[in-house]
Amino acid sequence: MIFKNDSNAITGHLIILVFSALAIRLFAFTHTLMMNPDGPVYIHQARALYYGLWQSINTCSGVDFLTLYSSLIAAAYPVTGDWVHAAMAINLIFGTLMIIPLYLFLRRFLDEKTCFLTTFIFVMLPLFVVQSVNVIRDPSYWFFSVLGLYLLVYDDERDTPIFLILSSLSFIVATATRIEGIVFIMGGCLYTLMVFKGRKLKALFLFLSPVILAMSCFVVIQIIRHPDSFYWYRFGEIPSRIMNTFERYRNLEANIRPLVLNPPPGIPTEFLDYSRTLIWFTAIGVVLNSAMEAFFYPFFFLMLFGLKGLRDRMRNDRRILPLVMTTVIGVAVLYIYCLNTWSMENRRLVMVILPSTVLVGFGAEKLIRWLHKKFGLSDFAGVVVLCLLVLVLTLPKNLKDQEADKLVYKEIGETIARMEGTRGEIEMITLGHSWRWNNYYANLHVAGAPCPDKYIDWQKDATILGDNYNDFIKSMRMRRIRYIVWEEKHWPPDKFAFLKSLQPTDLTQLKEWKHKDTGRIILFRVLYQKDG
Repeated sequence: MIFKNDSNAITGHLIILVFSALAIRLFAFTHTLMMNPDGPVYIHQARALYYGLWQSINTCSGVDFLTLYSSLIAAAYPVTGDWVHAAMAINLIFGTLMIIPLYLFLRRFLDEKTCFLTTFIFVMLPLFVVQSVNVIRDPSYWFFSVLGLYLLVYDDERDTPIFLILSSLSFIVATATRIEGIVFIMGGCLYTLMVFKGRKLKALFLFLSPVILAMSCFVVIQIIRHPDSFYWYRFGEIPSRIMNTFERYRNLEANIRPLVLNPPPGIPTEFLDYSRTLIWFTAIGVVLNSAMEAFFYPFFFLMLFGLKGLRDRMRNDRRILPLVMTTVIGVAVLYIYCLNTWSMENRRLVMVILPSTVLVGFGAEKLIRWLHKKFGLSDFAGVVVLCLLVLVLTLPKNLKDQEADKLVYKEIGETIARMEGTRGEIEMITLGHSWRWNNYYANLHVAGAPCPDKYIDWQKDATILGDNYNDFIKSMRMRRIRYIVWEEKHWPPDKFAFLKSLQPTDLTQLKEWKHKDTGRIILFRVLYQKDG
């Protein structure tokens, strides 16, 4: 039997799960044709670290601190010889290895057959598969978060649960990787207070001691480095985001009120009136929709199925309630984030997904029992059937090319590089949204760390575009810009008519592409007197 309650069975399960995770992620690795837009930022940091350009590490884009991910990319680059492959390989490793602590974590709550099935669901979850090969910080954040959860529940029966220290350290690394990891630290505090009866203060002290030590070291370092202006990393965003939520809500409500009095054609007054009073409910809908997409719809409903009988489970196992509360905290954080930004990337839902994997397991357990009762299937046969069903549901999303349409931006950057040669960093500007990709591939030959966000504020900075065409050309020449990438759909409508204003003595059109998101994309060379 594959589901025997011994260490050999657990080892066998882990081998199957890890190799399954590796296989599907390797496929995603080879079929992800273009890195995500954030990728060049982390590679910039890695290049600065690799070439010893210490002053450049935190001077580009909004990432003003050295990330663990960038450090690992720099370490992997000599092995791969390719910056993008190095970045993807690091995440491939973390995205695969996270399956081990996830299985061991679930094993504390579920029997072997249910644990195997539940872990297999997350092995194949499209969110984890696709994001495990994107150039983002998330996979390392997942790994340390789920490792912290496993260590948190590992030795709750001991008088002195020293593994709480290791759990706390894991959560600290996760938080340093992505600030959302602080949700797990909060959940860990709840866990120690609610689970360790009679020794809760000792458990809480053990859990918080690394946090207190880390914060103390952080404060001392910041006082030494920034004696005049204390740098709070991103912790200062937490209270400001909460306070801004109420202000943004009131402002949005106030801005909708005039529309109620004078509705645009075709929009009923009643619709706008309800919209104004139900802004809070709209945000719930955004979070719920993202949750269903992130979980993948069948598994989201499986999680809801696992809620049945949850009260009895919590009554019999006091460890479940703090995990549920951690999930609720994560949902609350996402709700506040949504009210601030009105956007929600599915990968942000991981702070909710990880602690609620146990609920998915409860749903899987009920499903196995239902198959046994309805069709007389043994537990082994039921798990095999359900694993095959998981494959049928997920493979269509996992076995396809990712970001193939974005290859046009790589071609643009490589075209510029071929035209300019290898004479050093190429000064260029993208008048659109693809500046990071274009700049990265145009300057890939540089033994340094060109900033991909050099002209990120091209629309906000009035000195870049100027008031008219002549001001714009003067600005380009003053900055010694050689190439301009113009995107049709992203040119500000309140500015001068770009194409109609062109003068052949200023710009030469080199090549043109098209993309559904940008419309026409035209590459120009800026002409100087020496070019004439």
